[in-house]
Amino acid sequence: MLPMEYTRFKSAWCAGALAIVGLVSGCSKGDTAQARGAEVAAKPVTVEIVRRDSIRRAVDVVGTLAPVDQVTISSEADGRVKAILADLGDRVTAGQVLIRLDNEKQQYTYEQQQAALVRALASYGAPDAEHLPEIEQTPDAKRANADLVQAQRAYDRATELFKRTLISQQAIDDAKAALQSATARYDSALQNAKNLRASIQASQATMGLAGRQLRDTEIRAPFDGYVEKRLVNLGELVKAPMPVMAVVRLDPLKVLAEIPEKMSPWIGDGRPIELHVDAYQSRTSPARCRASARRSTPPRAHFLSRGWCRTRTRR
Repeated sequence: MLPMEYTRFKSAWCAGALAIVGLVSGCSKGDTAQARGAEVAAKPVTVEIVRRDSIRRAVDVVGTLAPVDQVTISSEADGRVKAILADLGDRVTAGQVLIRLDNEKQQYTYEQQQAALVRALASYGAPDAEHLPEIEQTPDAKRANADLVQAQRAYDRATELFKRTLISQQAIDDAKAALQSATARYDSALQNAKNLRASIQASQATMGLAGRQLRDTEIRAPFDGYVEKRLVNLGELVKAPMPVMAVVRLDPLKVLAEIPEKMSPWIGDGRPIELHVDAYQSRTSPARCRASARRSTPPRAHFLSRGWCRTRTRR
């Protein structure tokens, strides 16, 4: 028999062991319940595949907007300003007449050269300069050829008669001289036809030049754009090559700007960009840069990208 103290100690230890077992058992059941509750409360999750995308970057730069095409138009003819058909700020189209000069002298010169061409065509026997016959088919050449054929036949007959002693030596000499004269006239007619053909070509060129001088009295716009300056007044005498008007094209525009060095990798040659101008907050101008960068002199440490961007503004 164990002492009383030992019995109490043993009973107390057993009770403690039971309590620990019960506690462990109770914790295990709670964890299982929580896990089951978590499975019930789980929500679906959307999964995305990793992909490469572009990021928009905004850069504030100070630049200059300038037209790509800007020209000062000069007169190619002499004359007095007869009419001004476009003024400062007007929109013009390619080929539109801007200024008209007095063209009376140029008109007379053109008509004179036109008459010379018509006279040369008539002498040559052609209806127009596009349908010139061969030199053998000109009127003078045909007439000379007919005379040559007749003289050749007369000489052949005279030769046969002379062989039969039916005509004298003088007769055969006269037939031979007539044949030589007809041959010379035919050759001369061919040469005259060649000269007439050359005269026609020269008259064509001269008339074309006179026509150009007549057209130059109308000063036209070289491209679509706006009138930037008007440099002459009505009635003013113009001498070639006097400037008379300036025209600019505002679409597309050229942008000259300085790009910071740290942003130069994202604004390179050929990359599409969008321009936002402070003066027109509601407008976006898509552009494509053509930039050439060079390092600036110290102490400034950024690239100067001086290039141009073709822009077309949309509202």
